Amino acid sequence: MSLGGLLVGRGLVTLDDIDAALERQKAEGGRLGDNLIALGLLTAEQLLSVIHSTPPIPMAISETGIPQRSLLNLLLKFMHIESCETIPELAAHMKLPHRVVQQLLDDAIQQRLLQALGSVRGSITPAIRYSLSEQGRAAAKDALDQNLYLGPAPVCLSAYQEQIQRQRIGNEMLDADALRKSFHGLVVPEHYLRKLLPAINAGRTVLLFGPPGNGKTTLATRIATLFKDVVYIPYAVEVAGQIIKIFDTSMHKPLVSEAEAASFLGKGGLQRDRFDERWVACSRPVAVAGGELTLEMLDLQLRRTAARQSPQRHVAGRRFWPPEIRSQRVAQSLDRADGEPDRLPEAQHRDQLFAAL
Repeated sequence: MSLGGLLVGRGLVTLDDIDAALERQKAEGGRLGDNLIALGLLTAEQLLSVIHSTPPIPMAISETGIPQRSLLNLLLKFMHIESCETIPELAAHMKLPHRVVQQLLDDAIQQRLLQALGSVRGSITPAIRYSLSEQGRAAAKDALDQNLYLGPAPVCLSAYQEQIQRQRIGNEMLDADALRKSFHGLVVPEHYLRKLLPAINAGRTVLLFGPPGNGKTTLATRIATLFKDVVYIPYAVEVAGQIIKIFDTSMHKPLVSEAEAASFLGKGGLQRDRFDERWVACSRPVAVAGGELTLEMLDLQLRRTAARQSPQRHVAGRRFWPPEIRSQRVAQSLDRADGEPDRLPEAQHRDQLFAAL
């Protein structure tokens, strides 16, 4: 994602502001952020906050945090299945910089996995076509036997952990005015607001209880909309050779749509301010679970057809609201080995439920 897309997605500037900064950039030079600051459309503090919170783009294979062999296997699979032949095609699919893809291609050529076919005919910019050799096709099939993942290059677990800590929900502090504004149209007593505000700012679990129909789910949903910070979600994470897919289109909402991102790519001045595209800038996601939640739904599950780990519902970096969970479902997982369910009082069922969650 480009810097312009991040700034527009966060609501710090508009598309007209970007166009004005680009016009000044053509006349005066400089980077996009500096021109926005010079025009008074952005402050230096706002620019630094965006840059420091964004994963930096890797400039070498070692900076990706992923073993070179794993990236090479992914490249071979794209060439074998998707018939990718050029560096731009591979970079677009793997979400890696051209320089990193070129390093992978050079390594593959040294191992005699690829062969150059010549430049692309009729192309405005010169691009060399590559194809798999017999040895390369065999290596691609071996890579597919290891796992069938075919998508953007994953990030390493340590980078994912660091980014999660950097964008913890507790880092964003709310005030009473913002809380009252979010509850506009609802009748919420003042003493309830005084209790809710410190609980929300603590960044810990908040339990709303009461009889059905008194507005627990409505309050929880309104609270979730208060958080405006951008979170960066990786497409996938590599852990001990296994690939765990994280980005879920049904749950994570990108700040900038694909059409808007394509329009930014056409603005030449934005090309110099780019970040690691293995991450997707999203608004903070919210998961609402009904009464069918079981402990198994929160575990990693191995998909045999894809040979990769996939979280059923990944809850990192989001507000997770299970409004009407019934203890009977979780109690099933606490049954004795003889098949007879434990007869526990309702209070103990509830305590076991929230201890498990």
